[in-house]
Amino acid sequence: MTGYDFALANYQQDFVTRARKQSTVYGPDTVNLDSRIPSYMRFSSGASPISCRIYNKTLEIVQKSHKTWMYDLWKKGTVGPYGGKWDGSSPVWRNEFHITRSFLHNLAVPIEGAYDLLNHFPSLWSYAAGRADGDADGDADGWLRYVMPTEDSNRSRWPTHPAWVVLQSAFSEPSEPDLGPVVRRRIREKNLERGLAGIIGYTSTLSAWLGGEYAAPGADMSLTFQWLYDHGQEYLDEKGRDFLAEVRRKQQIYNSEDIQ
Repeated sequence: MTGYDFALANYQQDFVTRARKQSTVYGPDTVNLDSRIPSYMRFSSGASPISCRIYNKTLEIVQKSHKTWMYDLWKKGTVGPYGGKWDGSSPVWRNEFHITRSFLHNLAVPIEGAYDLLNHFPSLWSYAAGRADGDADGDADGWLRYVMPTEDSNRSRWPTHPAWVVLQSAFSEPSEPDLGPVVRRRIREKNLERGLAGIIGYTSTLSAWLGGEYAAPGADMSLTFQWLYDHGQEYLDEKGRDFLAEVRRKQQIYNSEDIQ
């Protein structure tokens, strides 16, 4: 579990998340109220590989923990509106991401021990909260984001709220060693399986279109792949594109492992 305190200006169900349950795609699946004001939000269940809870820390201190010494820390830190210092009265919200052992074991570079985990907080936090500067193309990313609604029907393109940008920067100073972009092995293997299925499907269709020797008895995929190599290279040359450059660009998009 890792957490961060920040200021949540106004509560609305303006969150975008990659939680698998359809009911949690654009809002929390649990909301607790205190005097009709939200005091606790949960995204995905505690049994999920990754989940999040956001709660009013100032209220929790008064009602439960009584950790008033945190007030002094907030006055020195950056939990005020959009990263300013705490004014002594505004609500401070705490964001906690909960990551299970199974999640850590399913990374492309598995994390096995607690001491190893300490070195990988920046990457895990970026995976969960997203990066302030977005992905390789500058698009907003992250498992969960607090956003500002627009008229765009695609909510994943809604801009990140300034308060969440502060939260995304919680581990802005990288530590070494680091994971780089977090890649979940199970998801990567599934993508490879889908990619292979797509290639086989397109190749057989291409062979059928070409006909002749490409569809003759005894023909195999190698003939079609040779045709694809020759004509594919011509296509790239005409478009002024380089295949390896395309590979590198898509590695950044899909967080793939580097090609050696």
